[in-house]
Amino acid sequence: MFSVVIPTMWRSERTLPMLKDLDASDYIEEIIIIDNDTSKCPGLSDISKLIYLPQKENIYVNPAWNLGVETSSCDYVCILNDDISFDVYAAFKAAIRNFKMGHTLIGLHQLSYECIDLSRAASPFYGFGCCMFLDKSDWTPIPDQLKIWYGDDWMTNTFSSIGFIVIEVSTEMSTTSNSEELSDVIKRDIEEWKEIRIKSKDE
Repeated sequence: MFSVVIPTMWRSERTLPMLKDLDASDYIEEIIIIDNDTSKCPGLSDISKLIYLPQKENIYVNPAWNLGVETSSCDYVCILNDDISFDVYAAFKAAIRNFKMGHTLIGLHQLSYECIDLSRAASPFYGFGCCMFLDKSDWTPIPDQLKIWYGDDWMTNTFSSIGFIVIEVSTEMSTTSNSEELSDVIKRDIEEWKEIRIKSKDE
């Protein structure tokens, strides 16, 4: 069984339908919503597996992932963006196959997306972080200074074995993080990630 972790600011029309699909899945024990904008929250009373964690202010994506994994009660966790549509059964079935092969972190291959120009995507990790499955025993929390970007980069550098799944995914990609209001936070993330990489090389 899986815990599912979803940070959201309720800016995608895909979020609520996805929650209903997840709630109906036998693979899922609990759905942990980290609400970074409670003023926009729709009614969630029909989501039976819901664990709702409202935030007084936006704590951003990576701290929300840390909080969600810390809160989760299952050994396996799925971290999801709130702006994607996909076949829940196919995704979780593929993830389970990967776990059986010994992978401890599984994400989406770029081939999952119609919206990605494969001739320009630099690596199969492009889009990896929109849907990730992890063995919690291999989890290392993302550094606090990284707020929006590089959480999945941190994870692919700290987990012991990486796997990919290819499923059909529809998304507008980065519905929330592309907002102008978050640009300064992302600029700081870029500098912080440079420092983290430099430090890791020195060690």
